Amino acid sequence: MYLSANTAKLVALILNTLFGIIEHSRSTRASDKPSVDLVFGLRVIQGESDRLAEQLASRSPPETLVDILRRVSKEAAEAADSLGNLTRDDSPIQYDRLRRLLEQPYPLWQRLSERKTDHHLIWSARTMFSSNLTDEISNRCISELFSSSADGDCRPSKECLEVMLNTKHLANYALSRQLIYFTVATRQASATPPTTFLPYTTFQKLCRKAMLSYYSMNQTALTVHLTEFCSNVIHEMDLFLSRAPKDLESLTPLQKDLLMQHVFVCGQHGFVDVIQPRVLWMLLGQQSEAGCFPLPANDAPPEIGRRLLAVAQSRPGCSGHSTSVAAGASMVYLNLLLSSSNWADFHLADAAFIVPHREIPQNRFTQMNWQLWTKNRQDSLDADFIPDGEPPRLHNIKSDIIAFIAIFLGLVPLVSASSSPPVDDPQGKWKVADEHGKTCIMMNAQIDLILSYVKEDDSMTDVGTPISVPADSTTTGSSCYEKVPVGDDTVDSQVLQLNFPHSEGWNVRLAFTQDPRLEISNGDWALWQVTVTANYSSMSDTFPDAGVGHTHVYYSVIDFSEPPEIADIEFTHNGDSLFCNAAQTFIINSDTKNGPAANVKLSNVWMQAYMEGSDNFGTKVVCSDDQNEIDLVPVIVSGVLAFLVLFTLIAYFVYRSRLPTDILEMTEPEFEEDDHHHSHEKEHNSLNHHDNYGYQEEDNRF
Repeated sequence: MYLSANTAKLVALILNTLFGIIEHSRSTRASDKPSVDLVFGLRVIQGESDRLAEQLASRSPPETLVDILRRVSKEAAEAADSLGNLTRDDSPIQYDRLRRLLEQPYPLWQRLSERKTDHHLIWSARTMFSSNLTDEISNRCISELFSSSADGDCRPSKECLEVMLNTKHLANYALSRQLIYFTVATRQASATPPTTFLPYTTFQKLCRKAMLSYYSMNQTALTVHLTEFCSNVIHEMDLFLSRAPKDLESLTPLQKDLLMQHVFVCGQHGFVDVIQPRVLWMLLGQQSEAGCFPLPANDAPPEIGRRLLAVAQSRPGCSGHSTSVAAGASMVYLNLLLSSSNWADFHLADAAFIVPHREIPQNRFTQMNWQLWTKNRQDSLDADFIPDGEPPRLHNIKSDIIAFIAIFLGLVPLVSASSSPPVDDPQGKWKVADEHGKTCIMMNAQIDLILSYVKEDDSMTDVGTPISVPADSTTTGSSCYEKVPVGDDTVDSQVLQLNFPHSEGWNVRLAFTQDPRLEISNGDWALWQVTVTANYSSMSDTFPDAGVGHTHVYYSVIDFSEPPEIADIEFTHNGDSLFCNAAQTFIINSDTKNGPAANVKLSNVWMQAYMEGSDNFGTKVVCSDDQNEIDLVPVIVSGVLAFLVLFTLIAYFVYRSRLPTDILEMTEPEFEEDDHHHSHEKEHNSLNHHDNYGYQEEDNRF
């Protein structure tokens, strides 16, 4: 993977900005009043740079780019540790309350896929200040999410849930703080957290559970709430930008600060609407020679505080808050630059950028040879940003049409091939009916098992690769009504049993229930248990050193006081079907006292239980953890071809417009004689009449 010259140069500028922030943090002393905000900003740089490096490493990028990202992550971690010690000494109470955010990397995990805002959700009226959401209330509500108890408890009050999640029509920093609260509270725990952060993992799960319960009671989905609030955040950004000239110099420092915060809070959730080249240029131009982002002292803060976490002070001339949100916004833009956008109109790497009034030094804080990241290094040596200029003139249409037809005919079979279904579809489609033939369970899914087992010498080992449940598994043993034992009790359930057709003694049982003891709301159903029966002898290649004839049942120990995590995620209303596009892994057993460890991975799930006889899925509900854009209308063949014609035509003319004149002249010699003949006729016919065949230009500058 190589970068275009424009993208490589922008990436280098953003990386220099990050190195500047790190350099500023290193030079901060105790007398400068170190900022908690700035420590958090460094953790964002640390976590997201490392995540990007790992992501890019699998795409064969230039090695130097991955090395620089890892260097950024390492230096940000060191600076955060050092600055964190100063902050803890200066403000021990505030630091201790926020330590779960300040002592570990903060990757932008929310950006699992790109999404767009919805203009239908924009509020018609806004208020700059609400007595229900003052700075004091906001800080207290966020403090509730960070209990100092040993088990990392998270107990948001009903009052805070209402004001932070259900108070609408706010604006500016108040709206942004609501989204910060939402992000912290719903942040999902890592699948394999470091041991030192297990309390934080517990905290995340408890917060997330509280949020899901709140949204369920209010009959609102997390994704719908997020889209509504970010739609209004980005609408506010658009209003700012529409009132300012291209360079944004007329905006107040507070407005610039707010723009960067808006980019961070919604950009990390994948909203491509935050892609505003002018905001990126503003960000790059705001950084001082010291590496920080200033906020003039005479700029009075609004009623609702600007503080991202707790304090926003830094050494004189520098704003810890502005520097922190600049770090977050920079990581959002860096992520978008190094990712391929699904939205052509929001592709940052292809945008026409505005050259700022003052030149931004390319190697202000560190030296980077960004030309090495481009494929054609020789051409990139003199590369610069796209300049303002006249639109390209159209060339000889005859040769263009011939080339266009050739490209089009070449792409059609590729599109047809890519739209063909795979030969081996790993997704199974299963149905369970009662004794009267009425359907009660339907499930389409790809199911993989990640298992460990006990060898003959009594040692435990993992299976090297996941075991996929065959798509043609039978459903013998399934039931529309079964009492599933839980200790000395039972749970009324519907069960889908999948029997492996070619591996005797293997089956997977998925149990669904409506039992409120598992904290399932009235009128809902949930998948609450997965058990696996494994006959190792029938898979001797996979379990070569297991005991002969040994069969093991992997199961979950159910505690009604703490229901299984799978029931918190795989649930919806009666009559509705649940759709989860992204792969999700759930623990079956992690306690070796109960036997070998086991996990189940569910992918491309579409399921429904407690059906009332229909053979069709009910209303499709997206599971709350699924961040992907799903349920796209199937593409009609004629629509694909029409889009392909337009795309190919535009792509070809853009390509032609970039070719040097001498190359164009070389490609059209066969038409010169014909053009010369017509030019004589045209000269004769125009003696008494002037025909204007010129190209009418217009100013298309950005």
